[in-house]
Amino acid sequence: MSEPDVSAALSVSYTEDGKPYVDDLTRAEAVCFSEPWSTKAIEEFLSQPYNHVLAALVNGVFAGYITYTRIADEIQIANVAVLPEFRRKGLADGLLCRLAQSAKQNGVTKTGLEVRLSNLPARNLYEKNGFEAVGSRRNFYKNPTEDAVLYDRYSENDAE
Repeated sequence: MSEPDVSAALSVSYTEDGKPYVDDLTRAEAVCFSEPWSTKAIEEFLSQPYNHVLAALVNGVFAGYITYTRIADEIQIANVAVLPEFRRKGLADGLLCRLAQSAKQNGVTKTGLEVRLSNLPARNLYEKNGFEAVGSRRNFYKNPTEDAVLYDRYSENDAE
């Protein structure tokens, strides 16, 4: 999986050190989600060695992230978000690609996530990046109450 092209005017870098970006993560959560994580929740998440953040920086400015848990050979994505001013520039694709590269390097064979049934842009993004719908969770989300669609992606070498 190669990284998508982003606008030539953008200099995109990625970091797996989320601790310096707790305030940015908190702001992005508030902007991007109806049930955002608090600063305390983010700090607690990052305090666990199996929890990770992959952040995208555009011209040195925090633009988006993936939070995820890696245990043994599996990753569970908690959140994927790109700030509105950086959307439609390939950053979410880039984040998912970087995560897939890291997963492969670390022997991860399965990556899973949940997404709101109505979030068609996100569902299209995940499907474009090799995720397949494998189930649902009834009334998983609140504010508003909505079902979740479960997606999994298996590494290219270990696909079922």
